Amino acid sequence: MKKLLFIACAIFALAACEKHQTQTPPEEFYILTSEPLPGSNFQAFSDTEMRFSLVGAADGTNTLKMDYVKFVEQMPRLGIEVPGIELSGDKFSIDTIVPTYNGIPMDAYTMSDLKIEVDRRKMTLEVEFECFTMHVKYRGTLAVE
Repeated sequence: MKKLLFIACAIFALAACEKHQTQTPPEEFYILTSEPLPGSNFQAFSDTEMRFSLVGAADGTNTLKMDYVKFVEQMPRLGIEVPGIELSGDKFSIDTIVPTYNGIPMDAYTMSDLKIEVDRRKMTLEVEFECFTMHVKYRGTLAVE
């Protein structure tokens, strides 16, 4: 009887592992588009190498991390952060906010009309804002740390 119970448990465990392995994570995708605002000297730009993520802080806020990002072709890739993001449900919006680079505020590149939307069911993150003379949109796979 014990042998039969052991075999049944082993079959159940094997089936559970097999089911788990067949589940596929959401397809990863990342795209940033940047459109010039009126009077901008820059051209429309699209990129797929950057990564945005939300990183939780002990105070309950999040930091929007933008790694390997550039908003125009001429811009070097940077790691920019926007601290103090307080999601309301799965959304955040603010009129203006100052990003940081290496912890130093970048006042000259203040972001306006920042909107963040998280879809935890579809595992997507959408970010939209205006910075300098560009309107930036990002859509990608959600990474919450």
